Amino acid sequence: MELNVEKLLVGRIEPQILGPRPYKLVKKLAKPLSITGLSITAFSIPILFMNKALSSLLLITGITLTILIPITVRLWRSILASGIEQELPALLSYILPYSHTPRHIADLVMELPKDIFKWTRNESERLKILLEEGHDPLSALRILAETTPSRRLREVILDYATAQSLGAPRSQTTLLLLNHAITMVRMKWKSHVEAGSIVAELTATAIIAGSAMTPITMLAGGNAALVSIFSILTPLIGGLGLLLTRPVIGDIKPSPRIYIPLLILPLIISVLLLNEIIIPSLAILAIAALASETLTHKYRRTFEEGMRALRAASERSRYGMDFEETLRKAENAASGVVKAIIQSATIAGRLGVGEAISRLYQVVEEAVNSVKTAKVQALLMMAISVAAPPIALYAIKFIENAASTAADLLVDTSSVNLIKGILTASAVLAPLPAAIVHRGWLPSLLPSLASLLASLYVIGAL
Repeated sequence: MELNVEKLLVGRIEPQILGPRPYKLVKKLAKPLSITGLSITAFSIPILFMNKALSSLLLITGITLTILIPITVRLWRSILASGIEQELPALLSYILPYSHTPRHIADLVMELPKDIFKWTRNESERLKILLEEGHDPLSALRILAETTPSRRLREVILDYATAQSLGAPRSQTTLLLLNHAITMVRMKWKSHVEAGSIVAELTATAIIAGSAMTPITMLAGGNAALVSIFSILTPLIGGLGLLLTRPVIGDIKPSPRIYIPLLILPLIISVLLLNEIIIPSLAILAIAALASETLTHKYRRTFEEGMRALRAASERSRYGMDFEETLRKAENAASGVVKAIIQSATIAGRLGVGEAISRLYQVVEEAVNSVKTAKVQALLMMAISVAAPPIALYAIKFIENAASTAADLLVDTSSVNLIKGILTASAVLAPLPAAIVHRGWLPSLLPSLASLLASLYVIGAL
């Protein structure tokens, strides 16, 4: 019997499990990589008696190649789950108008617009394969629910399938979808704030650890700069992760031409500070902070106009008036979701769309309330992040002053100055995770400016 290497090492790799596109790639690479990895691992054993270093290198290479595909598949499914859950409120809003029509949810999931549902389209393709294999819509949905990487999507599908099996009325199905949408919004914002809190705490810890290692550097010449560098890496990696997982509904997201330069600028300023270019860095940061506040004020007004338009569209549709043009103006409040409603209303007709828009307004309003709660918690995180760099630098300065009075103490001045430079550069980046939780894609740079000013004052650079 032929040994199925792919199934042994990767598990089930059928297209209805992974999706057709990931399946093709895994099918192409799994067997050659696994066989190569196992062969190199086996070859490293006899080499051990001749060259231990080469044997270790071969062993690590072999094991890496062997487990590369399984790890990549798991990583892909984890990223896919996050992407699907980001799109879930939009997906539920897209389906809402159809709950008043005979169309089955399986047909809707299979025909999701690609420009809106970039991640959930993978599940659409899997569902299409299941239906082509002869499964009826309900059983195909249940299989999809059992194999989807997204726990939230699984709950929605299973609840819907159960309601359909029991013959629940359409009004109850609509309410079920709405409740799921509101729950998803609430949970996504809650988890986003919790993640932001963890990143802010890790950043503050890395900064304080950098100052705490300074005495070791002074006494033994150790490389405490390696510890200090985490005060730059932690807010960078954490901030990027927070942006990529930030909920869409209830938030302002401008054009990439606006937010990309605004997010890259703090990193550039940190590099300038590492090269001791202080006054120009301070001036650039001050100008950028002013620009971020101006842009935020502009986009906040646009968002509020979108909310008013969404409420007006809900009222107009309820009384049988034209609402399409008003609804388009509401895209600033929830662009992906409103776009989904417009597309589904075009196909499904106006029956139930008024109720769907009204429900959508409830979902967006819930998101806005969640954002307000997040802002309050973010302010506390911001205060901690702003204070951490100057406190760490003050501790280093105190230790330096104490060491200077001890005549027999040899101080590694270059290492200490390097740590001070890294911590000063981290003052710009440290408040960013909290600022992202507070204001998303248009984070305030005022906390970074305040932290940098305080840090420069402590080290006597101002």
